[in-house]
Amino acid sequence: MHGLINRVIHRYILEKYGAATWRRVARRAGVQPPRFEGLQRSPDRVTRRLICHLVRLSQQEERRVLRDLGQFAVSHPAAAPYVQLLRFGGAGYAGFLGSLEDLPVRLQMLLPGGEVPDFEVAQTDVGRFYLICRSNLSGFGSGLVGLLEGMAEIYETPADIQHLARVEGRQTCDLLSVQLLAEQGRTTGMLAANCGAAV
Repeated sequence: MHGLINRVIHRYILEKYGAATWRRVARRAGVQPPRFEGLQRSPDRVTRRLICHLVRLSQQEERRVLRDLGQFAVSHPAAAPYVQLLRFGGAGYAGFLGSLEDLPVRLQMLLPGGEVPDFEVAQTDVGRFYLICRSNLSGFGSGLVGLLEGMAEIYETPADIQHLARVEGRQTCDLLSVQLLAEQGRTTGMLAANCGAAV
C-alpha cells in the first residue's frame, strides 16, 4: 500500500513543484533511484519521510497536505485504473461507500501480500454513513477524507465528510462521517411537508 501512496506523493510534487524539487526531496528522504516503479513495496519509514518533507515544502498543516493528496490520488488522469477499482463496488456514491468493506479483498488482488487498510461501514440514517478505517500509516484518515471528497466529485454527489477521531495503537484507527447532502435536503423537505400536513 505504501508503494501506491509514494507514487501519489511523487506525482503530486512533480506537478506542483517540479522535477528539481522532487529530486531534492527524494534525496533527503533516501529514495534511490528517485522514482517508484510499478507497484513496488516500500518501507513505512520512506513514506513517513516523504510526507514530512512535503509538509515542510508546502508550509501547511499535515492534515491539510494529506487531504490534498487524497483528492489528487483520484483526480489525476493516471489514477483512472485505481478509480475504476474503487468504483467497482457501487453504481452510485452510496453504493461505493457501502462497498468499502470489500475493498481490502480487491486491493489484495492488486497488491498480493501487501498491507492494506481495513474498513467498517455503517449507515445510521438516510444518507448518513460512519466509517472506521484501520491502517498502519499514521495520518491515513486525513488522506481518506480527501479521497472520499474526490470520489464524491467523480460521482457528482455533494457530501460533507468529517474526520471525527483518531486513535493510535498497534494500528491507527480513524472514524469518519459522511453525510450525503442531497439526501439530507430531501429528508428535511419531507419532515417540513409532514409538519405542514399535521397543522
